[in-house]
Amino acid sequence: MSRQAPLAIVKAEFGTKEKLAAQLASTMDIPEGQSKEQFQKFLKTLSNAKLLKLKRVEDQFTARFGGKTEKAVGAIVEKRGATGKAADALRQELQGLSRARLLDLAGPAKAAKKA
Repeated sequence: MSRQAPLAIVKAEFGTKEKLAAQLASTMDIPEGQSKEQFQKFLKTLSNAKLLKLKRVEDQFTARFGGKTEKAVGAIVEKRGATGKAADALRQELQGLSRARLLDLAGPAKAAKKA
């Protein structure tokens, strides 16, 4: 069984690269100093494989943390057991990280308990 090329996946799931870029621009955190349109234009320049990876990360992040960076940062700080000034410093450090990196630091999601 052969794997589909990124272009074929984009066309099958999203129709066009522009639609995928628009969808990502609406869910991702837009960098400071850029408008949504500028960010969307930047996304269109990325490869199909990179766009698909970004989409996968966004979907996982949203499913796990509701799309809230603060919630992810709080979970990581709690997991590490940091308190007081150490917790504040860790929060400050984590705020600048990408969602993919935050997912890595948060570790695997807890499996649902079987009844």
